[in-house]
Amino acid sequence: MLDLISLVGFFILGIIGWATYKIYIWPVYITPLRKIPGPPSESLFYGNFKTIMTEERTCLKWVQKYGNIIKHHEILNQPALLILDTKIIQDILLNHVYDFIRPPYMLADAIAIAGRGLVFAEGENHKRQRKMMNPAFIHNNIKNTVIMIPFSILHRLPEIWGPTAAEFDPKRWLDPSLIKNVTNFNYLPFLAGTRACIGNKVALTEFKILLSMLIRNFVFKPIEGFNIKRRFIPLDKPDPYLGLSVSKVEN
Repeated sequence: MLDLISLVGFFILGIIGWATYKIYIWPVYITPLRKIPGPPSESLFYGNFKTIMTEERTCLKWVQKYGNIIKHHEILNQPALLILDTKIIQDILLNHVYDFIRPPYMLADAIAIAGRGLVFAEGENHKRQRKMMNPAFIHNNIKNTVIMIPFSILHRLPEIWGPTAAEFDPKRWLDPSLIKNVTNFNYLPFLAGTRACIGNKVALTEFKILLSMLIRNFVFKPIEGFNIKRRFIPLDKPDPYLGLSVSKVEN
């Protein structure tokens, strides 16, 4: 008969074997995503997550190297996809919106604070809440794969926004040859389809009012020699900060 030490030993070996399978064997050799191009995993524990969080324009560099469908690795080396193909984005957001649920671990804290309202609900729960606000809203509910649509990169693709896509250039909106390439599925500040932000019209109106008041009363200029980078934690923000010289408009 096995003694307690042997049982504990088998238990520990089982845990080690299971962990090895989950964070190494499955992500590297078995996952159906293994043949999709993408950067190699940098760590068994945080995959490519650290690079995404700390380096500037990581995803844009990946797009230039691997294309518009990219496999990368998240926490515990789990494979996931970055999707920047606008036809696939349209299919995900309109035709198969409930096939691709948001990973529960990403929403747990927000749900604990705000509850499972329309923003965080999935499946039948989301259908029911959305139908209260927007009739004729029905889609199928199926399964589960981590899909990410990095909007900050989608909004900087040169094939859509031109060779200066990575630069801040408001004048690009005055170029008719560029604007004709912009659709609801390659410009997604408020998402699209079923997942579209229900308050986007109010947000746009508030932003326009605020912007008009600012530019009417103040002049904003970049500080000479001040270099601004972008960080993702978890939303884009300037690093170290957005340094501007501000002066009041003289009447």
